[in-house]
Amino acid sequence: MTGGDGWGHIPDEGQRILWQGVPDRAMTRADLSGSTMIMGSGFALFVLVWMGGAAQAGGEFWMFGLFHLFAGLSLAFGKPITRAWTWSRTFDTLTDQRAFIAVAPMFGVRSLKSYPITETTVLDYDGNTPGTIHFAKPLARRRKSNDPGAIGFKYIHNSAKVYRLLRDIQQGKMDTDPRKDQLQKGKTT
Repeated sequence: MTGGDGWGHIPDEGQRILWQGVPDRAMTRADLSGSTMIMGSGFALFVLVWMGGAAQAGGEFWMFGLFHLFAGLSLAFGKPITRAWTWSRTFDTLTDQRAFIAVAPMFGVRSLKSYPITETTVLDYDGNTPGTIHFAKPLARRRKSNDPGAIGFKYIHNSAKVYRLLRDIQQGKMDTDPRKDQLQKGKTT
């Protein structure tokens, strides 16, 4: 991909946009498994049974279970849904010198983070499709964060191509002369 709308002013002079993409938003089977999913589903099922019994007794006491039902469903499905929602507002860009990750949440502050790609950048590629490529670690981690701390392009469809581009940048195989495209087309400035 080439420079899309909204990114033209972000790269430094002379940088070229090599790739742009978004994470895959689909929930996987792994997202819907695990102890949290089982506990949350079990809790929600128990609350539904309790609410049914309380409703048969009459009155509005059964509505007390609505809060607990929401808590159980949130425990079971909250993390994968939140992740898919966040990734639907995440945009990745790779230039011939840096990687950008932009997040535009519906509520809150938009963020754009830039990570230089050099020969010392450690790349970690999982080899999957969609795949994840990590290229940075945060300077400081929050104590209560469950995030393992790796930063990169997550669940992207053409991960092998992006990994190859990152390796080429690392090894200095990427021509950073902005006139290259013009020279190849027979144009000079």
